[in-house]
Amino acid sequence: MIKVELINPEEVMSLYRHWGEFACECYNTPISQAEKVGKHCMASGHYSGSRTEYFKFKISGISRACSLQLNRHSIGTVINQQSQRYCDMNNTEFVIPPTIKHNPATLEIYNNLIVHSKQAYGQIQAILSQNLNKEQSNQDARYALLESCETQGTWGFTLEALTHFMHKRLCIRSQWEIRELANLMKEEVIKILPELNTQLVPHCEYLLWCPEGNKGCGRYKSKEDFKEFVKNKKC
Repeated sequence: MIKVELINPEEVMSLYRHWGEFACECYNTPISQAEKVGKHCMASGHYSGSRTEYFKFKISGISRACSLQLNRHSIGTVINQQSQRYCDMNNTEFVIPPTIKHNPATLEIYNNLIVHSKQAYGQIQAILSQNLNKEQSNQDARYALLESCETQGTWGFTLEALTHFMHKRLCIRSQWEIRELANLMKEEVIKILPELNTQLVPHCEYLLWCPEGNKGCGRYKSKEDFKEFVKNKKC
């Protein structure tokens, strides 16, 4: 089960003030106007002053496969993920995709695979530990683990990075697990800054047209159709 916690709510609550304090120099504005400057920068899309601020999340219960998708967002992010070298993974849980879970035939195959993976990890680790230290045993035994084994860690996003992440991972074409994670992260953020609700959305909803072309879900028009719509409206 995925769990998400925003671990720096006080900092997030002060986003605009901190943003403005950093940006005031650009406009030679009194520091007393910092929050106003931060909100103005937000409204006008001038994000450079926001890059010192992070939304910090503690995340657990996601699969290693999901974390690979999460970690692809590397610009404007910081990552501290659970190490399979330093941590003993004998008691790890495994994520079961819904398509497998609700199909008896696939679930049986998958559960057998999990059992073999756990057994192989423990056996290899025990044998290696006869001649190697714990870290060395862990780091090589982990090759027996499935990508579905659970992981945890802390991830930080600048506002720009978080917006980009939501644009991509709230899209219906994104895999179920990373989309579920994105929704939970968004819920944590808008508890503190509800005005970000309309920014942390699928890319099509933000643009009002679909950048996925013919692979889109049909919720929004293509870029070409949208241009034609705007053109006709102007006429």
